[in-house]
Amino acid sequence: MDGRLKDISDPFIVKSSEITISHDKVGAGNFADVYKGILRRDKGQKEVAVKIVRLGGGNIGNAFDWLAEMSNEALIMSLHNHRGIIEFFGVSTDKIPMIVMEYCIGGSLDIHLRRFKEHILSAERIRYLYEISSAMRYLERKQCVHRDLATRNVLISADGFLRICDFGLSRCPLVAPPKDSGSSQIPIRWMAPESLTRNPVYSNKSDVWSYGVVIYEIFNCGKKPWPEKPVKWIATKIRRGITPELPKRMPRLVREVVNSCFKHDPSERPTFKQLNGRIELIQNLRFPSPDVRLLTLSKLRGVNPTSAISEIDPEAICIELEDKEGEKSVVVSYATRSIIPTATMSVKEEANKMKEDLKETSEIDEGKNKPNSRKNKDASSAEDDINGSVYHQ
Repeated sequence: MDGRLKDISDPFIVKSSEITISHDKVGAGNFADVYKGILRRDKGQKEVAVKIVRLGGGNIGNAFDWLAEMSNEALIMSLHNHRGIIEFFGVSTDKIPMIVMEYCIGGSLDIHLRRFKEHILSAERIRYLYEISSAMRYLERKQCVHRDLATRNVLISADGFLRICDFGLSRCPLVAPPKDSGSSQIPIRWMAPESLTRNPVYSNKSDVWSYGVVIYEIFNCGKKPWPEKPVKWIATKIRRGITPELPKRMPRLVREVVNSCFKHDPSERPTFKQLNGRIELIQNLRFPSPDVRLLTLSKLRGVNPTSAISEIDPEAICIELEDKEGEKSVVVSYATRSIIPTATMSVKEEANKMKEDLKETSEIDEGKNKPNSRKNKDASSAEDDINGSVYHQ
């Protein structure tokens, strides 16, 4: 596979004899297929997902690139442990290269959004935003850049919690990146302007841009931006700072969050710590997570969502929201589910203003709106291409 896998600790080395792979394919990526399987060890057995690189087709150069990407994914996953990140059980290299990870019975979030459409309450969508931002806040703290954040890479676990997956393109300071051959597909629709240049820049702030697109997907029934447009046209629009029209069903305060993620200058975008706090504030004041019986997640076979209060990260009992100068702050208390302003009057006024804004925000569910008719103002194609890249549609 890849010599770097020697850095994976022994508990994460899986023998192929410990894995039974079924014919039930549960997913497919650019270079690998994912199957259901059973992992048998001394402590018993568990149902798992097994990612296997396709080595039968394509040229040998691509195969080596894919193996390197898979090794990168395994190394990064072995370093992280968070409820919002798919659990990594190990890697097997004694026969065919395989990554063994948690099996998420609920499938991917994009498919769930397209299936249930307007039946998903806005409060449930806000719940999704909070869970994803919590996981991304953790990765930000670990200085890990995901680089492929999208609803297709968010899975629904058996406990109804969302898990971020697919770390093949990710970068982490503790893992030497694989050689960039240019054969990897890049997710144009989710990429920030600074990542669509001849010398692309990736950072946690480019992940923040992608998070803005994820919010768009969540409030647009899983539909991706500009579905009918060619990727060159899309890349040019993004580089020029033009973003997709937001769904009408999206609450105004969520729109403000998206617009902050879509700032052209990366330094003007919020951190995931700030985003996580703001989403929690919106959730507390206007869109508390509904009873689990009202969640569309509860309709999925094998998925039993937990209540909102049990989802809280114990590392973040309180969240502090700060403006760019760090002069104002609001603390969100999970114990009381209320806003506790700091001593300064300006913060109290700011919190009260936000409460008033939230009162004015009416939840618009999808079934109450006409489809968003959007005019294509500019159908011109881009004059520039990204060298040596394969575009992810």
